[in-house]
Amino acid sequence: MAESAPLIEVEDLKVVFMSRMGELEAVRGISFRVERGQVFGLAGESGSGKSVAMLAVMGLLPPNAVVTGSVRFNGVELLGLSSRELSSIRGAQLAMVFQDPLTALNPVIKVGQQVMEAIKLHNRHLSRREIESRAEALFDLVSIPQPAQRLKQYPHEFSGGMRQRAMIAMAMANDPELLIADEPTTALDVTVQAQILQVLENLREATGIGVILITHDLGMIASTAHTVTVMYAGGIVESGVVDDVFYGSRHPYTQGLLASLPKIDQEEEKLFSIDGAPPSLHFLPSGCAFHPRCVHVKRECLTEEPVLRSVDKVLSACHLAESLQNSPIIREENETVER
Repeated sequence: MAESAPLIEVEDLKVVFMSRMGELEAVRGISFRVERGQVFGLAGESGSGKSVAMLAVMGLLPPNAVVTGSVRFNGVELLGLSSRELSSIRGAQLAMVFQDPLTALNPVIKVGQQVMEAIKLHNRHLSRREIESRAEALFDLVSIPQPAQRLKQYPHEFSGGMRQRAMIAMAMANDPELLIADEPTTALDVTVQAQILQVLENLREATGIGVILITHDLGMIASTAHTVTVMYAGGIVESGVVDDVFYGSRHPYTQGLLASLPKIDQEEEKLFSIDGAPPSLHFLPSGCAFHPRCVHVKRECLTEEPVLRSVDKVLSACHLAESLQNSPIIREENETVER
């Protein structure tokens, strides 16, 4: 396979859950690609569909989920593979760090045993001593002190940051080519967050692994990712190189997220907040899904769903994208729109 081919390429991915209330479209036709050695940021509020999309990529959704589209990893189409075929890829070439390490780790099994089990699953030819040595090296790789002693401890004996590092070590057990990190710094203090992000960066530099970083924190993406895709109500609203999106955003939702970040030189200014809440996926508004919360809403936004298109250096799904670069986040008063 050509070295220039993307590590993973997702096209028109849709996820529909069959529920008592009918069909719920959680992911609405998203497309993106991640290059080798690249950090790809997937951003959005809770409920935007970012975690569901990645669980679909991993083949970990429940039976009531219907997944369509295309997910090509190293040129291999993952959608449609059997459970056995997917299991040979998951953990070995494609790994995921889940959001809450306290619930992801088994509380009654020593952490080292859980890491060694992940190694043994794809390396049955290794002896127990070799597996233990590998587990100890992984703990050292993610900067867990006294790795030999820590392998013998239970999850409750680890701090939050240590548990997250252990989860990263487990994900790295078989030298995967792509690591999906779902909110890897949730509930951690700022200092530990920085340490976890540094661990991920060190791993990327040392192994050349690709990383998909799922987060609602644009500050984290600014300091870590190369490209970013912003999701809202199951769809993509903006995408591009991090600097291009952050300095030339064309979508009011992305602009609102950026405006809500605290700035050192604006200590006395009140932080901006986006009015309202994300819509229920069972009852999406007509037209642009963001229009009930948008400060720039026009009449066409109420009836026509915007398409994702290239505007300058970013892809944006907004009817007004051509006129909204670096636009102030204030409600326009020159037009009254009945929603």
